[in-house]
Amino acid sequence: MVKESIHKRGISAYIQRCRVYNQIGKNSEAEADGLSAIKIFRKYKDDINKALCLMHLSEVYASTSDWETMLKYVNRANTIYRKNNDPHGLGTSFNNIGRYYYYKGNYKRSLHYFDKSAKLLNGTGNEGIEANIMKNIGNIHFILGEYTKALKIFQDSLGVYRKIQDRRSEGAVLFAIGYIYSRLNDQKKALGYYKKSLSLQKMINDRQGQATNLSGLGTIYFQYGKFEKALGYYLDSLAVYKEVSDRQGIALSYNNIAGTYYNSGNIKKSFEFYNKSLKIKEELGDKYGQVITMGNLTMISLQTKLFTQARAYLKKTLALANELGSKEYLVKAYIASADLAVEEFNEKNITGKEKPGKSIDEALVFANKAIGSYTEEEANDMIANAYILKGRICSIKGALLSAIKALERSMTILKVINFPLELAMAYYYYSEVLKQSARPDDARKYLEKSRKIFHDLNNKFWLKKIKILQNSDR
Repeated sequence: MVKESIHKRGISAYIQRCRVYNQIGKNSEAEADGLSAIKIFRKYKDDINKALCLMHLSEVYASTSDWETMLKYVNRANTIYRKNNDPHGLGTSFNNIGRYYYYKGNYKRSLHYFDKSAKLLNGTGNEGIEANIMKNIGNIHFILGEYTKALKIFQDSLGVYRKIQDRRSEGAVLFAIGYIYSRLNDQKKALGYYKKSLSLQKMINDRQGQATNLSGLGTIYFQYGKFEKALGYYLDSLAVYKEVSDRQGIALSYNNIAGTYYNSGNIKKSFEFYNKSLKIKEELGDKYGQVITMGNLTMISLQTKLFTQARAYLKKTLALANELGSKEYLVKAYIASADLAVEEFNEKNITGKEKPGKSIDEALVFANKAIGSYTEEEANDMIANAYILKGRICSIKGALLSAIKALERSMTILKVINFPLELAMAYYYYSEVLKQSARPDDARKYLEKSRKIFHDLNNKFWLKKIKILQNSDR
């Protein structure tokens, strides 16, 4: 009896230490303690603590993006909870199963398990668990592009986390709210939430949360066109993700680093890091992550005129975006489809005698589909890019007034949301249309505006394009 009591105390110590190690990002130590406790359970029957230990281990494997092992331990816990008719345990295990399907991109199945969890746990008085379920459902609304719904859910769950003083979850939700404001193009508000979140995460030594936040801060500076500063944040984020062995986070960092290289004109480095990111995401079965990176690979393949490669990436991107039901990435795929048709036409039209055909008509349909996916109030960088494409397509078709109107609309949006790189691109294409419209002085004025922004961004790729265009005018 005394020996059994000692073992129970040992199990309890292992479980508690496993939990704490996981919270501070020491996942190797957390895994070791959790597995040590499981070994003791082979000799001593204690279903309640065994299931608790299995659930903690599932959290550890979730933190390292090992989703299959995470699911294995959740299912083992779920079996124990079913056998003991434990509704609270079943509810928490269903919540984690929902998280598994969320990260696998199966949102319908994910919602099914979150709903099962909510039915068992809502009204039980455990406000923290109820807030966790709300947060997970909010994540799905965010992925599906339903930002207003997601924001309301996150704000409600934030109030609960503050009430019960769950600082770790509070930090995560502050970041999530900031990320939504970033997508809604309110970068000032986003930056405020990120800084609040990072301050809290540093206070409680939440390393994983800090890595996510550093990535978010990098994205803010990226959108301001401060690529060197963004790269610094992304590299810091990568270092922490490596420290806590979070492969999904490492893949995210590679994707972000690739974006800064692309926008600085270093195409070779951009390809290298996008492919490193895609490799990890494919290994993890992260479909949402894959659609993001393949969309980016489509874009730079287009810019470098690797059309066959671009089409292959685009085909996979469209298929995954449709499977996931993600409006945001469907719109990006529509834009890429239109862009591909335009770039291929321009490549064929070296003599200037090529007539626009069916592919250009289809490109206009894709551009209009992208524009029609959001309301005027929701206009964002993607819609601005769609208007840029519409302007280019109308220019090819000889509809110069329509081209001017579309490009002016894109410039209006980009000035409001402060996206310098895209604004410079809009100026560049606007100058081309003005030249076609026999307005050479205005054309030179906007080309110079474009050149100045690209110079400030140190974007060698676009500066080279402008130089070629300027030389052709002489």
